Amino acid sequence: MKKKCIFYTLNIFISLVIGLIIYLFCYRTTYINSVFTEVFGFSLPYIYFDNAFHRFITCWACDMLWAYSLTFALYLCFQVFKHPLIITSVTSSVFAIIIELLQINNIINGTFDILDIITELLAIALA
Repeated sequence: MKKKCIFYTLNIFISLVIGLIIYLFCYRTTYINSVFTEVFGFSLPYIYFDNAFHRFITCWACDMLWAYSLTFALYLCFQVFKHPLIITSVTSSVFAIIIELLQINNIINGTFDILDIITELLAIALA
């Protein structure tokens, strides 16, 4: 059981760290960049490539990473239930869709994109 817990924890945190790195180096106007600049007093280098890979990284990869991380975290929490995989998959999927719907209605900051939902659901399935 301890090895499983370590495996889940690594999948949770590594995906979040990768997402953080993307936000720090591939965006200029995010909240995390503003906080980093305010706290440490300097701006990080901006990485930009004019190709499809960069577009994928900046548009959908972070959404995929948080959905993947969320799925592992929920699975770790729901292991006490009879069907943890089903509960985790449904909860993660519903949460991802709700987050996007809140963006389309300007309740939370962000840009609604149907491809976000598709990539998030794909990441949940992969997890």
